[in-house]
Formats: sequence, structure tokens, C-alpha cells
Amino acid sequence: MTIACSAAGVDFTRRLVAAEQVERQLNTPGDLRAAATRLVEATERIGCRNVLGASDRANLVLAGAAMLDPQVNMVDEKVLREGAVDKVVVVEAVAVTGMFIRDCVKAAREAGAIWVAVALLKDMTGPIDVDRFGQVDDLILFD
Repeated sequence: MTIACSAAGVDFTRRLVAAEQVERQLNTPGDLRAAATRLVEATERIGCRNVLGASDRANLVLAGAAMLDPQVNMVDEKVLREGAVDKVVVVEAVAVTGMFIRDCVKAAREAGAIWVAVALLKDMTGPIDVDRFGQVDDLILFD
């Protein structure tokens, strides 16, 4: 028997299963390279090459992007607090609730970032509502 938690009529079990499937796909070199390539293109297009991972899976994509293009700059909260960058793209591989993204956006703002974008490889949170991630200046969806 499957017990599904739901809020506002949304089946989180379905979301979690779909998220796990996407994460498994990122384990293959070809899919990881494709995701990293799309991230490189997105950061170039929006003019912000500083990226902050919201999860370990996102950090794999960031590392791939940095290997493909040395201008992609992986940052962490320490770098933000030091004032080295004032613009950053928070990247998440799969968003189920948006909690990790929201926490990263908040930390980036508190550390002094004046412009924060969010890039999602796969959004499982439901209808697009950028406000669920906090104070975000831009949203990039790959799915």
C-alpha cells in the first residue's frame, strides 16, 4: 500500500518518483554533459557566470559546466559573504518543494547578492510561481 502525502491536492509521491527518475538520468555522462551544456548557454545568455548549487546533484552539473567553460564560476556562500560577486544563479537539478532553492536564494541575498536568478533543470513543484523561491530576479527552466 502506498501512502501519499498531499497538500493543496498535489501528489508528492508522484513528484518524488519523477524527481528520482530525473536524478538517475543525470548519472549518465551524456545526460550530465547535456545538462551542463544547457547551463553554460543559459549563464552566457543572461550575463551571469557565477553559479551556486542548491544540492549535491546540482553541484555535479555545475562542475560539468565549469569544465566545459572556464568562465563559469562555481561560488559558495563564503565567496558571496566576502563580496567577491554580487550576481549569482542558484542552480537546482530537480525541485520538488523548492525548499533548498529558497534557502540558497535567502543565503545569497543575506550575503550581499544584489541580483539572484534561479535555474531549474526539472521543476516538480507544480504551477510556476517564482515567488515560492523568495526574492528572485530571473527564472530559467530547462524542462
